[in-house]
Amino acid sequence: AAEDVSAEDFDPQTLQDARKSYKEAQESLNLGEYEKATDLAEKTAVLAEKAYESSKEKSDLRNRILQRVSQIYGAEAEPVKEGIQVTFDGVFAPSGGVILFDAYPSLDALVGVLTEYPNFRVVIEAYTNDMNSEEENLKLSQARAEAVKDYLVSKGLSPKRFKLGDLGALKSQEQDKVKSHGIEFTLELSESSNV
Repeated sequence: AAEDVSAEDFDPQTLQDARKSYKEAQESLNLGEYEKATDLAEKTAVLAEKAYESSKEKSDLRNRILQRVSQIYGAEAEPVKEGIQVTFDGVFAPSGGVILFDAYPSLDALVGVLTEYPNFRVVIEAYTNDMNSEEENLKLSQARAEAVKDYLVSKGLSPKRFKLGDLGALKSQEQDKVKSHGIEFTLELSESSNV
């Protein structure tokens, strides 16, 4: 049954508990402690089922969010280990830190998704170009990420949900010129009750 979910969606602690219980069941069986072995085997089955159900829920959630986000104009969405990565290109002018007017409808659509899933943290990173020094790129990247965060907060989202990434200037070395005007969001699918 676990073939329809990603291995990274499994809760490592629950899997570790299941493996430990399974090992104890095998040891009890080898020692002839059949009743104990049976009890431990049943415990292992319950833990394995719990791990599967939890991973299935997370996988289904990821798929629902991916489907919603992929319908946003200009958004590129893909699953990543932490959750979902969403990239918007053309959010800023080539060397500017002000959000372009054309980007607002897409950001507003993202607000709708984030409102629907209020307990997920979001990491915001902004792309820059390689026309400036590394220090200037870092400052521009941070200013862009802050501008997007401020806009999302102005739409009613909690500022506590957002973390500003500090890799924006470095990302410019890996990306093409078009993405140097964009923004990247990582929706962390591990829920936080502190948000």
